[in-house]
Amino acid sequence: MAGLCFLSLNCHGLSDDVVSYLYSIISEYDFVLLQETWLSNFNSHTLNNISDDFIHFHNSAMETKLRSGFLTGRPFGGTAILVRRCFADKVSVVPSDNPRITAVCCAFSGQPDLFIGSVYMPWNDRSIHQLDEYESSMGDLQALLDSHRGCMFVIGGDWNVDKDGCYAARTCVQRFCSVKNLCWLEPTHNSVKFSFHNDVNGHFSLVDHFVLFILCG
Repeated sequence: MAGLCFLSLNCHGLSDDVVSYLYSIISEYDFVLLQETWLSNFNSHTLNNISDDFIHFHNSAMETKLRSGFLTGRPFGGTAILVRRCFADKVSVVPSDNPRITAVCCAFSGQPDLFIGSVYMPWNDRSIHQLDEYESSMGDLQALLDSHRGCMFVIGGDWNVDKDGCYAARTCVQRFCSVKNLCWLEPTHNSVKFSFHNDVNGHFSLVDHFVLFILCG
């Protein structure tokens, strides 16, 4: 467990540029959590192009749309976890019926298993429907943690909520962390204080976070 390195990235579509960027930095990490891959199950093999040193687990948000036969609009959603190949015999997928959550469990000899989750929570449009969907997704995530009692947890991704904001979803995340004894990580001192930026609109926000529970000593 000591020294494991994690990366979380909202891809906004797994374009060639994103694949190239991940290829250039992925050697520094053991687990890579991706959101908004915009991939279907059919083309999720694109994740293999990032590095031969990693295996992937992917959860598509496109399947219902594809089954309907109506392919209007752009691709959307999707979460994934890339796992360094040396851990392949230790990792197993944690089934999730929610495409906003991809999770795996790693079994390490002599210590608790490690649950790793990549999450993409509903975008904050401040509607009642969005908050209901947010709480539903948090409920699905909590159910996965409940079924893995005794594990350590690392959950990262695009939570679409600012820790210092006043939106109701923040309370939902805070309650989740409190009930599950999870630590909602703060940015390191003197680090960049945003994870999303739109230079055209001058919009900067910190909506991508890690929460975790790790046994020490």
